[in-house]
Amino acid sequence: MLLKRVNKSWQLARDRIRRKLGVFLFDSKVDDVICPVADLQHVVFIRWDAKWGDAIVSSLMIKPLRKAYPGIKITIVTSAAMSGYFADYLDVDQVLEVSGRPTYRQLNYLAQQLRPVDLLIHFNMHMKMKDLYLLNKVQAKRVAGLDDDIGRVNLKLGKLTHGLHFSEKLVYLLQCLGIKEEHPKYHIPLNTAAVLKVERFLEGIANKPLLVINPCGGDKARRLNNANTRKIINAALDILPAINIAVLSTPDTVSEVEKLCADVARDNVFYNPESRTIYDAIALILKADWVISVDTAIVHIAAGLNKRQLALYNPDELNYSDWHPHSDRAITCFSEQARPADINALAWKTLLPLLVKLLKS
Repeated sequence: MLLKRVNKSWQLARDRIRRKLGVFLFDSKVDDVICPVADLQHVVFIRWDAKWGDAIVSSLMIKPLRKAYPGIKITIVTSAAMSGYFADYLDVDQVLEVSGRPTYRQLNYLAQQLRPVDLLIHFNMHMKMKDLYLLNKVQAKRVAGLDDDIGRVNLKLGKLTHGLHFSEKLVYLLQCLGIKEEHPKYHIPLNTAAVLKVERFLEGIANKPLLVINPCGGDKARRLNNANTRKIINAALDILPAINIAVLSTPDTVSEVEKLCADVARDNVFYNPESRTIYDAIALILKADWVISVDTAIVHIAAGLNKRQLALYNPDELNYSDWHPHSDRAITCFSEQARPADINALAWKTLLPLLVKLLKS
């Protein structure tokens, strides 16, 4: 434990030094943007660190931009893992892939591919040296971002949008562009083959209201163990015995989920053994009446599909402020304080009444 703390302290110190060096070498103060912005021809989104939750929420900007500027060129810079979503499901003109650790030579080539840029959107809260290098090489007319301390970010939204949900930060940016969209929608990717596969799977199961439970989080702190998942399943069946419960799995967790369902040993508690991708999970959520999830990506997908849901979060005020469900059909329950954070420290006295509220709604 001591070694981990020392290592983390060293990493933080290293990152601060690199940032200061990056600012010195690559950053420079440019004139602030006067809003509303007009005459946009090329907009670039930097989403190279994007995960599914970030990507789903960010998708709300594309349709309003396209409506306001029909001839605009929209480019997404993202990872190989996320490029399919942006290229296949969003109305964008160009998707450029970048590796997890791009070299400066690769970033220089990327900048050449991007130029000229009227607006570059980079919502990293704390830009690092390679972020600053890219901004320096792209030389965009305008850079919208949340890191107000960076000189080249001339549409500074950090303080102006502090405390707002991430989607509301994006809506604020749209307003800065003269685009008024009070409630733009997330674009949830519905894969036809995945939906058909789920429909065939459900055909062999008794037709009952469906609760989908996702115990899989993006890291250890947000992964619900089998014991607690089973308690939630049993509690749900005590409230509404005549429902189906489907447990989501990933390729990494399928053996655990299989064991969980075998231990529960109920015909109406199951998982889909053919589920391989996020699109398979989305297809199952599409068919759900209720959703329970520890993962923010699934939370935002359920919100985008307008599902009634119970979202389980660790007690992290800043993270929750940015990434809460943002849906009037969602209920939130926080786990108890734990060090390190652990979603399995469930607050059962709070959770059980909320489960009743969810299933009776």
